[in-house]
Amino acid sequence: MRKFYPYLFLFFVACASYAQCGFGSPALMKKLAQRELIVIMEQPSQKVIELMKKKKKHDQVVAYEEGVEAYNAALKHAVQKYWKWDSSANYMTMNDADRLRKTQVKNYAVIYCTTIDNFTIKGDEGGRNHQRLLFPENYKQLNTLREHWRNYSVMEIKFLEDLPKSQPLFRQNLPNITPEKADLVLGVQAVEHYLIDSTLQARATPYEWEEVLPRAEADMHAKTLLLRKDWLAHGLTYEDIKEVYPYPFVIVDAKRFNESAVKGNPNLALLQIVPEILSKRQKIVTNYLHAVIDSMTGLPLGFVRLKAEDGKDKYISEESMKELAQYLKKRTMTVVGNK
Repeated sequence: MRKFYPYLFLFFVACASYAQCGFGSPALMKKLAQRELIVIMEQPSQKVIELMKKKKKHDQVVAYEEGVEAYNAALKHAVQKYWKWDSSANYMTMNDADRLRKTQVKNYAVIYCTTIDNFTIKGDEGGRNHQRLLFPENYKQLNTLREHWRNYSVMEIKFLEDLPKSQPLFRQNLPNITPEKADLVLGVQAVEHYLIDSTLQARATPYEWEEVLPRAEADMHAKTLLLRKDWLAHGLTYEDIKEVYPYPFVIVDAKRFNESAVKGNPNLALLQIVPEILSKRQKIVTNYLHAVIDSMTGLPLGFVRLKAEDGKDKYISEESMKELAQYLKKRTMTVVGNK
């Protein structure tokens, strides 16, 4: 029986399928690092375009096609900047990669984003993995609503010969249903950290954040935390946050948040809100991880795991910022005490 090994950003829940599980033994991941990389590019869906035209939304077709093009460019940029193992990655569609797989070559790894659809419950089997990223007609609204209980997206990596339906070697849940620049950087860096972490060993039980987080050290007094304005809970103000969070922070729009993730800055950190979607028997539970991510390295500096089935924890609240501050304070004391 294959054993699964989650890493930094991912979690294992016993009866859950498509939860925050990273799949990857260190031995297999080392072999993956030696392979040439294939990066999957998406194409506009003709079905979606035909639907827009049928609804006489011709003006939205161009925006839709531009959205897919922007995603491809952002993924390519994230790989080129943060993937250190293969400087000459190959870019192709999933269909092209599958045709290459049928030639039985075994010197490629494939990295891609895919949408998980939990709308149809299948007992403990969870939802449907589309093996591609979906760009529905209302893809911009989906990111605004952040209704991850129905759909969510992940970044996966696997050997080419394991396409299309085998479990990935590693999976990273992404904050947005339609991945933005910061999501793609988060995913690529998560895979990268797993590949270079020589301390991980094959074992029967999954890794927890507490076991690997102490390797990432930071003085939050020297970092400015970026908070997305569109992720703030209704009514939450700068003054409310300042009362409970003693470290530097700034509230920014989505554009600056994404651009900061792409550029990387040792003086900045990003507050990423990553969904945990647990597909249980006849029920979907969505929890949220509020994680402080180093803008330069992508390493987690602190986190709180929030559980609220009413969905309130998908936003930044005064309570979540207070919990983060308490965690970071304890973290700093632990790091100083160990020196």
